[in-house]
Amino acid sequence: MLIATQTMLAMRCPECGRLEYHKLSRFDFFEGWAAQIRCSCGALKLAVRKKGTDYFLQARCVVCASMHPYRLSSRILWAQEITTLSCPDTGLELGYLGPPAKMKNLSQNKKKDTGILFYEFAGEDYFHNSEVMGRVLTHMCELSEDGLLSCQCGNYKIGIEIFPDRLELRCARCGAVSVVYAETEEDTAIALKINELELIQSGIMFLDGIHEQVRKR
Repeated sequence: MLIATQTMLAMRCPECGRLEYHKLSRFDFFEGWAAQIRCSCGALKLAVRKKGTDYFLQARCVVCASMHPYRLSSRILWAQEITTLSCPDTGLELGYLGPPAKMKNLSQNKKKDTGILFYEFAGEDYFHNSEVMGRVLTHMCELSEDGLLSCQCGNYKIGIEIFPDRLELRCARCGAVSVVYAETEEDTAIALKINELELIQSGIMFLDGIHEQVRKR
């Protein structure tokens, strides 16, 4: 009988929005020990503790910024199927656990079928327009992954907060904010035109079909 010893986590960072893959092994976890999965920017994404045959997970949510708990049996965690970690309040899919080969296929299929890489909005009622939000959020996350989101103060670690009608990009160093609206097709067109975005130091910037303006604090 072949026993699976590895699984893979695919999850976007709740701070910088970067999508990364993390390999997990049975041999990484011992009874009572806690393990932390972090983004390359240093932000905590997932905490795991083993107790008996169960694994207790806490995933950082990109919407409510809290840690959501999950309890998975050893059979489920190391299964040859994909397990989804979702926000219980909005239904937003936060990440996936599964065999490396299937994880890569899932990534390709989601991007091909929906244009929303690793984000399907099961909680349709949370967003004013989930389809527009998906496209805008995906684009902003891709800019972050490519190092194209920054602040005039020199910080490249830009956090992304998700609201029903908009994204707020925040610089933790100086407090600068860029508000990217995601309600209409016009908002989508404006967001997709952004090839690189630099926040105004200690200022606030609005980007949508109505505002499309910059205002200093």
